[in-house]
Amino acid sequence: MASMVAAEDRPKESLVARKQRRLRQELALTALELFTEQGYDKTTVEEIVDRVEVSMSSFYRFFPSKSDLILELHHIGSRDLIRVLAERPPEESLVEALEAAVAQQQEELQQDLVALRHFLELLAENPELRGRLLAEQYGLRDAMAEAVAPRLGVSPEDLRCQVVAMAILSTTHLALDLWSVGNDDVQPVDVIRSAFRALEPLFAEPG
Repeated sequence: MASMVAAEDRPKESLVARKQRRLRQELALTALELFTEQGYDKTTVEEIVDRVEVSMSSFYRFFPSKSDLILELHHIGSRDLIRVLAERPPEESLVEALEAAVAQQQEELQQDLVALRHFLELLAENPELRGRLLAEQYGLRDAMAEAVAPRLGVSPEDLRCQVVAMAILSTTHLALDLWSVGNDDVQPVDVIRSAFRALEPLFAEPG
């Protein structure tokens, strides 16, 4: 079985990289606030950079267009899920580790459910964004495969590992889509957990 890489053995993020990541996140989250307040089409890049108090050149250094902000919001959530999953104790099964990783994100997911629904609505209404989101999921597949490989006992390049990784990424987004059009009393983390449990047969060793 592949060995789990300890968190302390992973390369540390540089100060410059941390600052850049935080600015990217601040721009994306501020954009979502404005999209929720006044609509995606009516929000300009100028309004976003003014609220964050950075220059237009700083914005375009990270985001070629306004639509890239939406993809960054998706990337933040998926990247965090991958990171937390990789840090879960190695004795946990894959479904246990996934449920625990989602539980760790619960506070952030529930912080502003209105904004989360609006984000999902933007994706649903815009065919271009949906297409780019699919490409984004493929781009994260290898990182997810690295996180799940130790629990499957195979290499990240193994076909089964790649299939499982893509299934997790796609299922997470599908669960949020279903939550966004469902009962207001249901929490998004509960839908995601249920979706992961539906995947559990896929995680079992081949008979």
